[in-house]
Amino acid sequence: MSRQTAQIARPHPPGIPAPPKLTMRLLLAAALAIPLAAQTGPANLDFEQGEQGQTPPGCFVPKSLADAGHKAELWRKGCYQGAGCVLISRPENPPPGTFANLMQGMDATPYRGKRIVLRAAMRVDALDDEGCGQLWLRVDRTGGRLGLFHNMDNRPSRSAVWRVEEISGMVEADATRLKLRRDCGWQGPCLA
Repeated sequence: MSRQTAQIARPHPPGIPAPPKLTMRLLLAAALAIPLAAQTGPANLDFEQGEQGQTPPGCFVPKSLADAGHKAELWRKGCYQGAGCVLISRPENPPPGTFANLMQGMDATPYRGKRIVLRAAMRVDALDDEGCGQLWLRVDRTGGRLGLFHNMDNRPSRSAVWRVEEISGMVEADATRLKLRRDCGWQGPCLA
């Protein structure tokens, strides 16, 4: 079994201003551990491609969340590593029970029978105890069955300083899709 990982980078550089205050925000460093975007391979794992303020190429905010005002934007200041990271934000008055997220998906066939790791540096800027950031990993199997699933519900990230988070698991032999997400939880700003 092989383990695919990507490097995480450096801490928040001193003297660089923090992102502007938003109702809910999550800053995600370039640190995805497996290829995530196109069905055939990795895309923009370090968030170096794309224009500041735009959704990173190879990623998307689900339509229902985007329509409700949730955003995921490339950010170029104060990133953990390299020149790019992602600011995930919620609108000031989000619909009840929603959370901001950024997703990617890919063909799971090359990862069948392998242990995969999703790792990201995160920091959370929360107004209250509800604000958090979470990694999310799901494997879809043949016949519409759910395979590996992990969403950090048992240990959401609430660190105000950059912290490397990780989730991992085995991809089932009949896996068809890998879906990965970075979430920004419920109340208050969340910078991760």
